[in-house]
Amino acid sequence: MKLILASSLTSGLIGKILHHLPKPLAASKIVCIPTAANVYLPENRAWQAEEMDVLRHAGAVLDVFDIAGKNPQQVAQKLEQSDIVYVTGGNSFYLLEHMQRSGVANPLKALFKRGGVYLGTSAGAVVAGEDIGYIAPMDDPHMAKLSSTKGLSLVPYLIVPHTHHPKFDPLAHQIFAKPPVGQNLIGLTDNQALLVSGTVTELVQAS
Repeated sequence: MKLILASSLTSGLIGKILHHLPKPLAASKIVCIPTAANVYLPENRAWQAEEMDVLRHAGAVLDVFDIAGKNPQQVAQKLEQSDIVYVTGGNSFYLLEHMQRSGVANPLKALFKRGGVYLGTSAGAVVAGEDIGYIAPMDDPHMAKLSSTKGLSLVPYLIVPHTHHPKFDPLAHQIFAKPPVGQNLIGLTDNQALLVSGTVTELVQAS
């Protein structure tokens, strides 16, 4: 199972993660799930477009697929041939709600079995953990109607994105001050990423 978890994708960071991919970006089928950002007006999503452009400038062709309103069959059909599933940032609770509704967990299991990679940034990294309740100081839980905040459980720790960011660092400090019982928190700046391969996790830093 391979994952790349980050706060953001920058031009300085992209070169550090290419070796973790199953094939060159230009030869990869990449499904981009932008759903977490639906809670923002289009004019307030410039950061998302910039992040996608970083991948495109590195050779990626993105098949953008919003899972909101999609059923499990539609999601499975879209993801079944992908090499990389790229999940962008936004509101973690809203993202998880639509992941649960669309049944994305099973297609992700199939992705890993065929050697594919899950690339999650910000909210996309948060939902990879066992539970997302901890991220409430940073993301508004009222943006979603969740019966459970149980995450995808792809990694045995919880990501705190955007540490040292002028806007988000005070919120990150709130999270670290009251960590969930029995859980490990890992903070990531916007210039760091975790490369996960099975039980091995490597921290990389933008050059």
